[in-house]
Amino acid sequence: MNSVGILQNRLRSFLLYSNSHIPLIAFALVSSTWVVFNLEPSWALAIVASSGAFIVYQLDRVWFTSPEDQINQPERVKWYRDHAAYQQASIGFCAIIGFVALFFLRPATLWMGVLLGGAGMIYLMPYGSQLVRLKGHWLAKPLFITICWSVGGVMLPLIESGERVDGMVWGFLLYRSLLISSNVLLADLPDKMGDANSNLDTLAVLLSKRSLMQIIFCLSTLALILGGSQGFLLDWPALLYIDLAGAVFMIMMANQAYRNEATDSHFLYGYVNDLIIGWPLVPVALYWLNGMGS
Repeated sequence: MNSVGILQNRLRSFLLYSNSHIPLIAFALVSSTWVVFNLEPSWALAIVASSGAFIVYQLDRVWFTSPEDQINQPERVKWYRDHAAYQQASIGFCAIIGFVALFFLRPATLWMGVLLGGAGMIYLMPYGSQLVRLKGHWLAKPLFITICWSVGGVMLPLIESGERVDGMVWGFLLYRSLLISSNVLLADLPDKMGDANSNLDTLAVLLSKRSLMQIIFCLSTLALILGGSQGFLLDWPALLYIDLAGAVFMIMMANQAYRNEATDSHFLYGYVNDLIIGWPLVPVALYWLNGMGS
């Protein structure tokens, strides 16, 4: 393999396994809430949310390596063994900047953040004599991940700004939750074999691919309808309707997975699927570049 090919493989491995996209997704969700509800940005919150999400994912995928990972993602396990310095330095850096940023947040935001962080740790840790893990339960897994991401992305910015939580906020929270839950269910598809061998009862294991894609399609379609209605009621600037493309992309992903027999692509159903949740960063960036936030 020539040097260009080697460089491409290294870049692809970094994108797939480093979790470097996780902070961007967290920032995308937080910043989109600022824009939709016309809030004053809190960069301290953005740092805490981004670094906190990254640390949780590093702990999940690196420190608490699960038996199914050896089947589902052996390349990721090997990549982290070969890049121990990155593993330690990235967690250490995020822990430091996240800790410093905590001192600039409101107490109410801190308490909510502690609750979300606690929920994330409960989700990761095994419990009971059989060492049962919530991340292997068909309902607990999507529920915990959806709550942590949607509440963190929608509620934390509003709490930090001191804004009142009303019906419009709950509608926006539901819109985000529907799309995030679709992401979680689709991400389980390429892990189906390893999860089944490890006695994890995710919906991808319990249901046929057809039934799973139908659920994802329904959730994403509901997100599209609710988001469109929310945008109309909140009088979003036209540019922000680009946010709704995330639901369209998720519907297209579900259709692709339904029609494709080879559904073991972690790049497509893992990495690209995650980037769809980070899609709000695009309309937010355009919004700021056009000076609409000034």
